[in-house]
Amino acid sequence: MSDVMPPLRSHLMTLEPRWREWVDTLPALRDRAADTWDLEVGPFLSQSVGSAVLSVTRRGRPAALKLFTPDEHFTRQVGTMEAARGRGYAHVYESDVDHGAVLMELLGRSADEEWRVNYGNVPAELLLDSLAIEPMLHARTQTLIEAWTLPLDVAPEVDEKTHRAAQLAEQIEYWYRDTSIELDAVVKRALLFAEQRLQARNPDRQVVCHGDPHSGNLLAVTSPRPGAPAGYVWVDPDGFRCEPDFDLGVAVRESNRLVLSSEDPVVMLRAWCAQLAGETGTDAEAIWQWGFLERVANGLYLCHRGMPEQGEQFLKAADWLISRRSFG
Repeated sequence: MSDVMPPLRSHLMTLEPRWREWVDTLPALRDRAADTWDLEVGPFLSQSVGSAVLSVTRRGRPAALKLFTPDEHFTRQVGTMEAARGRGYAHVYESDVDHGAVLMELLGRSADEEWRVNYGNVPAELLLDSLAIEPMLHARTQTLIEAWTLPLDVAPEVDEKTHRAAQLAEQIEYWYRDTSIELDAVVKRALLFAEQRLQARNPDRQVVCHGDPHSGNLLAVTSPRPGAPAGYVWVDPDGFRCEPDFDLGVAVRESNRLVLSSEDPVVMLRAWCAQLAGETGTDAEAIWQWGFLERVANGLYLCHRGMPEQGEQFLKAADWLISRRSFG
């Protein structure tokens, strides 16, 4: 594991053998892709469990080489981006899903990185009174609108069992049984919203959703180009059919610091939902419900995965939204 960044290498030593085995194969995967696609390989741009991105050059043209654990998710991810042909998503130049490699457009910083650089040290109370949030939301809506132009046949049809609302309800119930946190009211509200979203499902409104459009998956293009009207594109899509309000719900689930700092977070988030709905022709109430669902599911998932500090921020924000109090 000599090619792996030290923090990740240390983390991987605590994980199950298959992750450690995959990291041990990274040099061979990198060299295979370099030989196959005639690449000059540069440094790592990022690394996480089961994924690594390197800076590369092919015939003098900069690109990014992503290496991933080969599985169904990776295949769907690459297929979604290839079908997009750069509209709302990063361009894919070459792919080898059997060996977990994809050659992609080189991009700049994520929206999350830019937000932390520009506003990470700004007190939440000041951010709530600033105009910084509107451009952030606008960039997401404009890039999602491009991404939703994918033809529906890119993703399989969904029914009442495979619809995202049904999956979230099942996951929330499972993860909640695995936690010691007392959040019955929050979970009850989330399950109610899941049932309402399931009952409101409408195949005629469905698009191929990104599925996880948080700010870390929204990256800046290095120069203006078609398909990136706001100067950003998406990476790492899940690529499934759902109503577009779902993706917008994910877009409002992140701002826990602002939610917890607001005296009236409901008014604040409702305003965001209204802005997103107005820009996309979607339903503000549906965005609100999806956002709450995703906030609860993400918090429980992080707690389940052994990251309680991160997870509890989502859950505290959800509790504050419905009861104006914070647990713990």
